[in-house]
Amino acid sequence: MGGKSKKTVIGYWYKWLAHFLFSQRVDAVLELRAGGKTMWAGRVTENQRISVNKPDLFGGIKNAGGQGGVVTDIDLQFGRDDQGPNDYLGLLGPKQTGHRRKFGIVIRGGKFGAFNSQPQTVAAKVERIVTDWQGDECWYPEKAIIPMSADTVVQASNAVWDYQISAAEAHPGDVTAADIPEGGWSSGEGPFAGGTLESTGNTNWPINTVLWCRRIISIPGSVGQVLRVRAENGCVVFVNGTFVGAVNQANDDIDGNQDNQFTFPLSAGQSYELAVKAFDEHNPSANSGTQLIIEVVTGGLNAMNPAHILHDNIVHRFNMGEPVGAINDASFRAAADRFFSEGFGLCTVRDPDQETPKQFENRICALVGAQVNQSRTDGLYYLDVIRSVTDAELVDLPVISSDDILEFDQQPNVIAEADNVFIGKWRDPQTKSDRATRPLVSQAALRASGVRSEVVKEYYEIPTEELVLRVIERDMNMATLPRSQFKLKCNRRVRGLRPGQPFRLQVPEEGIADMVCNLAKITHGTSTKGAVSIEALQNVFALSAASYIETDPPDWQAPDNSPLPSAAQAAIEAPYVELVALLPASDLADLPQDAGYVAALAARTPAGLGYLVATAASGEDYAIATAPSEWSPTALVSGAATQAATGLVITTGQDLDAVQVGDLALWDAELCRVDAIDAVAGTVTLGRGCADTVPATHADGSRLWLVGDRAGADRRQFVGGDVVRAKLLTQTVSGGQNVYTGPTLQVTMSDRASRPYPPGKVLIGDAAYPASVDGSFVVTWAHRNRVSQADQLIDTMAASIDPAPNTRYGLRFIDGTGAELAARTDIGPATATVALNYTGQVTMELYTIDDVAESLQRHEIVFDYTPPAGISDSSIDATAYTPVFDGIIVDGGA
Repeated sequence: MGGKSKKTVIGYWYKWLAHFLFSQRVDAVLELRAGGKTMWAGRVTENQRISVNKPDLFGGIKNAGGQGGVVTDIDLQFGRDDQGPNDYLGLLGPKQTGHRRKFGIVIRGGKFGAFNSQPQTVAAKVERIVTDWQGDECWYPEKAIIPMSADTVVQASNAVWDYQISAAEAHPGDVTAADIPEGGWSSGEGPFAGGTLESTGNTNWPINTVLWCRRIISIPGSVGQVLRVRAENGCVVFVNGTFVGAVNQANDDIDGNQDNQFTFPLSAGQSYELAVKAFDEHNPSANSGTQLIIEVVTGGLNAMNPAHILHDNIVHRFNMGEPVGAINDASFRAAADRFFSEGFGLCTVRDPDQETPKQFENRICALVGAQVNQSRTDGLYYLDVIRSVTDAELVDLPVISSDDILEFDQQPNVIAEADNVFIGKWRDPQTKSDRATRPLVSQAALRASGVRSEVVKEYYEIPTEELVLRVIERDMNMATLPRSQFKLKCNRRVRGLRPGQPFRLQVPEEGIADMVCNLAKITHGTSTKGAVSIEALQNVFALSAASYIETDPPDWQAPDNSPLPSAAQAAIEAPYVELVALLPASDLADLPQDAGYVAALAARTPAGLGYLVATAASGEDYAIATAPSEWSPTALVSGAATQAATGLVITTGQDLDAVQVGDLALWDAELCRVDAIDAVAGTVTLGRGCADTVPATHADGSRLWLVGDRAGADRRQFVGGDVVRAKLLTQTVSGGQNVYTGPTLQVTMSDRASRPYPPGKVLIGDAAYPASVDGSFVVTWAHRNRVSQADQLIDTMAASIDPAPNTRYGLRFIDGTGAELAARTDIGPATATVALNYTGQVTMELYTIDDVAESLQRHEIVFDYTPPAGISDSSIDATAYTPVFDGIIVDGGA
């Protein structure tokens, strides 16, 4: 007899009816987690039922220790004012409320864990920026949301679809799942936009028709995505056979209706069958074309403007509960504009059990560099952002002058006592993980103290590493850049100033003509002692507004600490050998072909502690680097130098004690290597023509920069062809050089970092730089390889290095009048035999070519030439290079 074996019960799935109320009302729900793992992710802004199908989320039921997963429907409820009772909660009894003005979810009794009767902890990631404001209207909504990262398209319309086309319908009306065609489908990209798919992302079909298209979409990984559909003139969307939304379903005549869009969240690790019915305009006379754009995107990250956070904290009933009229709207709007322009958005919450509204306010202000204070003159709350002051703002600042000051005390900070290594901890809201930045080092402070002093700062409210690094640089500069602190006693004319508010300090007798400061603390005195005590800090971001004048006491001459421009300075496009040290390996590998950076050099000024690099491309205002750069050792070369010279005599040297053997040197436009230096004797030996340069002749008194690792940079990336203006702004204990003073340097970007290196060890008949050549002669040279050499400084006379594929050489000869005698641009091996039909002075040019460009510089060697007897033509005899194809060739059978 046959029969079925009896099933063995090994455990139980658990099905939960659960209702969670998480918070006040929100703009969007972005992710749901259970047991710390993502069970759904996307972006939903209205009440919606989502389906979760992750049976192995907690390890499944076949693995040791597994606790099943989640397979259930979940209702997302946003608590709008018209929200009714949830139908599933009706199972608990008929008397249910709508649970309005709270965001919550209802788990509708599906599988939620196995083997363990205790449910996993549930959490939600939400966005609340413009919703649930006091009075239900967001203040200044135009600047409330600060996008921190953009949507990323991961699947676009230009894919293979099943499709079919039918006659136009005037008014499609209601469309149900039953209307999805069962047969008659074609497959392919056509007739969707032909060859324009890749450039536009649009799917076009013939006018005056209806298009059905369908496709299976799979969402990999652990991050949810969003389906985004836009149409001209309208469409309806089905997911897994269920109608989920539409765009202009009535097919009204709307110009540019493709700007409207429908979105639907797609959970990670799931597949969806998508079907879309798109229809053209029902009025043929208004028909200008058809578009259907279907994209799957990863949602961008939005953050809240700090000014809005502080405004909401003051007026919301859950916090301080002040009336809106207690806010000085102009100051808060100006702050909101500032933060918006900076991209300074925050992601944070206040836990009422852990933090009072005032403590929360102080935390936000400390992070963003601002102060909220209630004015003693009008009683309103003001928001002052501590930033640089423009010339236009300078006019309106209050002034504290000698007439107001009863007692004056100035205390400059000491750079040797400052922390010099900064690390930032932050929380990535996309992955819900705590992270730390790479260390940022203040070289100036490190060299001043000689001791590595590390400080770790927490920036858990900042949602992106890019912004965290910017804030760390700000805090590092606040600790290390030279600035003054003041303690003043003043008359009562200054009593209306607020902490954080900028003002102008004018005390000529103390050497301060006009300095921008920020008020740190103010004490208003008593009825019997009316003096107002002030503590203030020099505005470190407003150094350009500080100017100092010289005082001349009768018995003592104060040192001149004015931030004067460096007497010797230069700016160049940074060579590849510098970028290897400047950029992380991953950034260097991904460096665009036309990308370039500015490198700067400046000689020390008498009072200078360093300098800031300011750069501006055509049509831009100057952007000033936040990190100071070091002065570069420099000297003048005594006597003219030939291309072969290596031992030099130097004079008027500066900071030569910092130079090390092996350091990079810049001599006019030639890069060299320091092989020996004697600062006392005034001699230096160089390895000539390093990296992407060749030996050149140099005039008497030419400047030699002994750079090492002390080149300045602002880390702004430019592109080839950009004409970049640069300013090197001296910083002293008394302030900083104004960006509108001093010389303007100019650098034309030329894709330097991606160009091949010129050849080395160039010999003409076994001589490096012969004065004369007779008859036929052989030219030889050595290969160079930019990538292989990396940060090594290999001089021109070093042996060959294996060249990169498709490297070839150009060889050219010019007579004394500038006419070309012979030229080749396809030479492969490092040798050529030459005979010239010319008598007189000849210039030979030798350079490298690859598939990107030519080398930045060419060898130019001049000699007197006597041709061989009986020659009638000039010639270059050399083997041509063999091109190497590194792509893929597909033949008809493979």
